[in-house]
Amino acid sequence: MLVPISVVIPAFNASAYLKATIMSIRAQSIPVAEIIVINDGSTDNTGAIAKEAGVVVIDQENAGLPATRNRGIHAASQPWIALADADDLWEPDKIERQWRSLQLVPEAAFSFSDFSQFNDRGIINRSVIHEVHQRHFRGVARSPLGNEAFLCDSVTLGTAMLKQNPFCPSSLMVRRDTAVYLGGYDSSLLAGEDYDFVLRLTRDHVGTYIDVPLVRYRRHPTAMTSNIPRMREAMVDVALRITRHSKEYSPDTSEYFRRRMSLYLLKCGFAHIRYGDQAAARIWLQKSLNEKITFSAVALYPVTFLVERGFGRYLRDAIVQLSGREAFKSAGHSNSAVSL
Repeated sequence: MLVPISVVIPAFNASAYLKATIMSIRAQSIPVAEIIVINDGSTDNTGAIAKEAGVVVIDQENAGLPATRNRGIHAASQPWIALADADDLWEPDKIERQWRSLQLVPEAAFSFSDFSQFNDRGIINRSVIHEVHQRHFRGVARSPLGNEAFLCDSVTLGTAMLKQNPFCPSSLMVRRDTAVYLGGYDSSLLAGEDYDFVLRLTRDHVGTYIDVPLVRYRRHPTAMTSNIPRMREAMVDVALRITRHSKEYSPDTSEYFRRRMSLYLLKCGFAHIRYGDQAAARIWLQKSLNEKITFSAVALYPVTFLVERGFGRYLRDAIVQLSGREAFKSAGHSNSAVSL
């Protein structure tokens, strides 16, 4: 039996991992109807690997991850879409568990699951929901469906998502017509587009959750989530989109992000200080101060003028440690499925 699901895999220079990803999809206990790889202007042999695997391949000039996901969604022939990043792996029963849960809830528009993290050295987290996101996710009201599957309450799920994003892109299954209706992923967002999408998705739609790690999320140096300053900037981009298009989100979402804008800007400055770009840090800290005067931004701004060696470096690190604790002691938010 083929389940009516199109798997959409955006791929850019993914030759090191793509074959293993496709093999994990092909190894599902119940097979999907279609696998589509969108080769996003790769300069390696990503396209050749995909074609050799016998999947549907769409070649395009480099357009970025959001636009590439959208291309796959529109090209899909099936009523359901399963997203998979080109470097992640699926457990063999992923599709079967999610599909069975959706059959129990005809009105459901999406399904997601727990996931693990790993890298070339081994396992980082066996269960991200329970080891990283538990404090926020335990407030989500869930109705048991059996076999560790649950129907999530949309209101409490939306509240939890303001603090942390429990969705791994590679665990998400969504109705194709729902994704199209929402306008897909915002291609103006260079990162954080998956968080923005699920915030809009969960506003008016219910979904199922499988409380088992069904995806292995690969961490490696070239992954976007390894670029901490860029991920912090992505949070600002998402927050700006939400405040500008508040009607696309649940009623409390826009106000929540508006109130925290100065913190997101501060975290950008803090990240650039820690990663050695003091000029960029000054720009972000000034933006934070323009939004709201805070102790941490005032303390950190002069730090960006200190030298990178000797006593200046020592003093800078001491101030960063002090003001960093003050800035983030009450902030647990992450814009990624992976806590940063």
